[in-house]
Amino acid sequence: MSGSTGSSPSLLMESPLQRTLLLAALVLSTACGGGSGLVGSNGEAPATGGSEGMGGAPPTVPPTDEVSRFRRLTHREWEQTTRDLLRLGDTPGLSSAFRLDPKQSGYLFEGNADALEVDQNLWNSYQVAAAELAARVTADDAVLAAILPPADELDEDERAELFIEEFGTRAHRHPLTDAQAEAYFALYERGKTAYTDVSGFVAGVRLVLEGFLQSPYFLYRVEESSSALGDLIPLDAYERASRLSYFLWGTMPDDELLGAAADGDLNDASGLRAQAARLIEDERAGDMLTHFFERVLEVERYQAIAPSASKFPDVTEALSGSAASETAGFVLSQMYEKAGNLRDLLTSTTTVVDAELARIYGLDGEFDVAFQSADLDREERRGVLTQVGFLASHATSSEPDPIHRGVFVARRVACIEISAPPDGVPPLPPSTADKTNRQLVAEHTEAEGTACRNCHAEFINPFGFAFENYDAVGAYRDMDGDFPVDSSAVVWLDGEQVSVGSAVDLAEALAESQQVHDCFSGHLLAYALGRPRSGTDAELVQTLSELSLDQAVPFRDLMVEVSVAITELGRARPEAEEP
Repeated sequence: MSGSTGSSPSLLMESPLQRTLLLAALVLSTACGGGSGLVGSNGEAPATGGSEGMGGAPPTVPPTDEVSRFRRLTHREWEQTTRDLLRLGDTPGLSSAFRLDPKQSGYLFEGNADALEVDQNLWNSYQVAAAELAARVTADDAVLAAILPPADELDEDERAELFIEEFGTRAHRHPLTDAQAEAYFALYERGKTAYTDVSGFVAGVRLVLEGFLQSPYFLYRVEESSSALGDLIPLDAYERASRLSYFLWGTMPDDELLGAAADGDLNDASGLRAQAARLIEDERAGDMLTHFFERVLEVERYQAIAPSASKFPDVTEALSGSAASETAGFVLSQMYEKAGNLRDLLTSTTTVVDAELARIYGLDGEFDVAFQSADLDREERRGVLTQVGFLASHATSSEPDPIHRGVFVARRVACIEISAPPDGVPPLPPSTADKTNRQLVAEHTEAEGTACRNCHAEFINPFGFAFENYDAVGAYRDMDGDFPVDSSAVVWLDGEQVSVGSAVDLAEALAESQQVHDCFSGHLLAYALGRPRSGTDAELVQTLSELSLDQAVPFRDLMVEVSVAITELGRARPEAEEP
């Protein structure tokens, strides 16, 4: 390889612009042409048989032709991947200058593959970030040494070749082709004189780093496998490794996972499950699980919590941050550290609180800004839906908001389709001393002959009215002004009407509902595949929800089952494509 320039353009490296043009030409010239030999690590399509899942029969993966073969890294994934690729102690933080990842209607998360495009603005940001990171790494001897092979008895060019081979496998998440390796070595040679502040071997490595960090194989999760096995195009071992690591960790495969791919250990379900079980034990899996639930529970909505100072004089501006920290701590503890089931999310009375939250919950004891474990009153609280975050973020500044509380539970927890409100709906009338909050809402939304009645009377209001025992900051109450609170309701679950007397009853009903377990299983699969839930997911969703409800499988173990299912098989082969 030494001295080879391949088909690289000959540009004098006199400016950052010229350097960018060369990088783009070299990177793109090897991105799509000629293929990359992506089949099994031993040159054969991997087997698809293997050990059974926790439910007996192995879950069936949905046809993944609905999943993008070129899924750009989200900004969160970019940060964590650059951290791990460059072996940094923390994420670089450079994505704060990127334009925001888009959110697409019908998808709860920020990673819908179809919407993750690279426009000119983002491409420019990637270039700037690549240059800054490469300069930062090569200016720090310790950081640079962590990614370079030892010098030993190698000359500089031999060391550069070995660096390109080893680092390239990690950057591309797949071994480089000969053409790719030659193109990167050409960058190394040109890089020796590309900078005014550094030259020689380190300068060559710096330009190579810029190239890797702008490569489509780094910026995208590329799946190029094309060797069909019947009606399927199996993923190769390295593609399987990436699906595992990005779902469970939100970052690139580590060295052990890449080694398992190279050794063929990911070519059956037992090998996949063994690696998934290893990954789920790492704290990065806990971060991913928390991230998933924060999106499902709309924790970002907590930022808008702003209770009336006149009505709640003891509540401070710290409430929104305290509520977000409680939800994150509760989810991490119950669903990951304690290996809890969905029932625990919906019914546990153990949470974490600081002084701000302890006051609202009416807890006795000494509390300060530090969070500590606390047990809430079982007669008043059950699970995340009776915690301050959900309740206060679905309230006005002074009153509970049963409409938005009900819509959230119906849509997000029970996956009931609720139509958007018609145009021109008048706002709720102001509260009065002669009516309860519930009465005002019912009279406004359930009047005979109105367009609102069907959705509100049947679905929205019953779910929302169950939370009338909680005021606008989530504190428990028995009275609404001069009137006793009425939190009884009849809700639709599993095709039946279920009577509940309070949010505590509702939480227990939700926890035992197949519909709710289906709903969360669908959310998990959509998160893993990077696209909205599809009708083709039905079989796998049913398997997961039965594991969750009937066998009380911990949620983290459901994540393992999903990771195996989405990696074990592959994309459906288009009918027109010959095997």
